[in-house]
Amino acid sequence: MFDVRLRPFLFMGVVLSLTQAAVMQVSAFFIMDTLHVSSEETAQIVGVAMMAMAMATMFAQLVVIPRFDLSVRSLLSSGIWISLVGNGLLLVPLTTASFVLAMTIIGFGMGLLRPGVAAGASLAVDTNEQGAAAGYISSTAAVGIIFVPLIAMPLYLIEPTAPFWLAFILSIAMVVMLRSNQMDALSETVDSRDVEEKSLSDPSNHSRY
Repeated sequence: MFDVRLRPFLFMGVVLSLTQAAVMQVSAFFIMDTLHVSSEETAQIVGVAMMAMAMATMFAQLVVIPRFDLSVRSLLSSGIWISLVGNGLLLVPLTTASFVLAMTIIGFGMGLLRPGVAAGASLAVDTNEQGAAAGYISSTAAVGIIFVPLIAMPLYLIEPTAPFWLAFILSIAMVVMLRSNQMDALSETVDSRDVEEKSLSDPSNHSRY
């Protein structure tokens, strides 16, 4: 966290983890308290929404990213803005359809954002630091699961939309971070296969993995 090269990507990874965990852990309570439906109906609504969220994430990663030659900066920017739209839908008067739509949009945005964060961190460090960078970025996925019960749940008791406002504000912070000069190096399209082949073809790198 003290490495200035990785700090922006660690921050984005933590925000992504907090946002995803907050939405997933709060959504059932949010549906019951907002739409005033039974636990059985809540399970059905949340189940459909979670499935739509997962399918949107898979579509982003299996179809959109391989199909279009997007730079890391484009992945980060589009992922953040799309997630902002999804979180914004949770802040307006809720219906079953708008909740499912919001979760779908959030899933699609996260499907773009998470590979962008991982790739950006990889490009920010030297070849011999790739493994360490990947490990740190992967570790951010657990942050949301740990801290959401301590942060988002108390906020929910004050105001049901408060966790989503927190996610919205943190996403705006990521937008501001994208304007930093450190992100200029991420504007070119990355050929991940070429990078992998160069790394593995250099015998001096083998002992580092």
